[in-house]
Amino acid sequence: MNYIKLLNSFYDRLETNSLSTSAIALWHAIVHVNNKAGWPEEFTVAVSVLCIKTGLSERTVNNARNDLKINGLIDFRSRKGNKSAVYKVIDLSATITYKLSDKDSLSAIDADSPSDNASDKRSDNLSDNASALLKETKLNEIKQGDDNHLPMNPFMFFEQEGFGTLSSFIGQQLGDLIDDFGEVKVMKAMKETRMNGSNSLNYTKKILTNPKPKRDGGANNVGTNKQSDPRHDERQSAISAANERRKRIAGIQSNRDTDNAI
Repeated sequence: MNYIKLLNSFYDRLETNSLSTSAIALWHAIVHVNNKAGWPEEFTVAVSVLCIKTGLSERTVNNARNDLKINGLIDFRSRKGNKSAVYKVIDLSATITYKLSDKDSLSAIDADSPSDNASDKRSDNLSDNASALLKETKLNEIKQGDDNHLPMNPFMFFEQEGFGTLSSFIGQQLGDLIDDFGEVKVMKAMKETRMNGSNSLNYTKKILTNPKPKRDGGANNVGTNKQSDPRHDERQSAISAANERRKRIAGIQSNRDTDNAI
C-alpha cells in the first residue's frame, strides 16, 4: 500500500463525502498503526491506544469507527473477552481504479443496449443518486454539528497550521513522536513551534526532547538577556549617588582630622 496515494485518495473522497472530525482523526490513527506494522492486510490495536492517539473518548472512538466502516474506509471485527478488535484499512486508491475500470465496462454494455432503456436507466440512477446524496449530506451535517467541540489532533494541526503537506514520511515521524511523548505534549510543542515563528517538525522535536531549552528571553537566560527595568535602574542610580556622597563626606572629614593633628 502506498501511504501518499492512500492519503490523497482519502482527501479526494472527503471532497464529496464529508466525515466528522472524530472519524478523520481516527482514520489517521488507524492508518498510522497499519503503517508501523508494515502494512499487513489485517492487524489488531486496542481501543485505549486509539483513544490516546486521537484524544477521543472510548465511546466516540467506537462511534467513529462505525462511521468509517459504513463509509467503506475501514473494516473491523470485534473479538470476545478483552481481545483487541481486528482492523483492515481499505485501499481507496485501488478502489477508485477498480470503479473507473468497471464504469468503462458498463459504458460499453450500455452502448449496445436500446437507447430507450439506457435513457430510463440513467434517469432512475440520477434520481436515486440525488436522493442518497441529500440523505448523506443531512447525516454528515448532524455528525459535524455534534463533533465540532472535539479537540484537534496533531495530524490535522500539522496541515491546518502551516507546517506543510502531510506526506507518508512526515506522517510516520509525527506518529512516532505521539507514541514517544503522547498527543497532549506533541500538540503543546507544535503550538509553541508556531508561536515562535517556526513551521519545522525538527523544532518541535527539540522542544520535546529538551523541555527547557535555552532560547532567547527564556527562563534559563536570566541575567544574560534580562530586559532593563526603569524602576530598578532608578533605584540603583540613587544608591550609587548616595554611596558617592558618603565617600566624599568621609574624605572631607579625614582631611579635617589630619589638619587638626598638624
